[in-house]
Amino acid sequence: MAGLLHFLEGYDPASAGLIWDAVRTAPETPERKLMGWHSMRPTSRKLLEVLLEGTSVYRILGNVTR
Repeated sequence: MAGLLHFLEGYDPASAGLIWDAVRTAPETPERKLMGWHSMRPTSRKLLEVLLEGTSVYRILGNVTR
């Protein structure tokens, strides 16, 4: 572990043709999206499903919106 820490302390992303912003955030992958989906609360997941489906009917101040 100490060896890894030593390597990371001296790591320069420019040596690999990268910038710091490119190595700070993990790339967007299908697995990462699935992990985000599973980390949501069930009610949040259901709300997102309804919104993505686009067929919901709801009321705002008495007016029906589709």
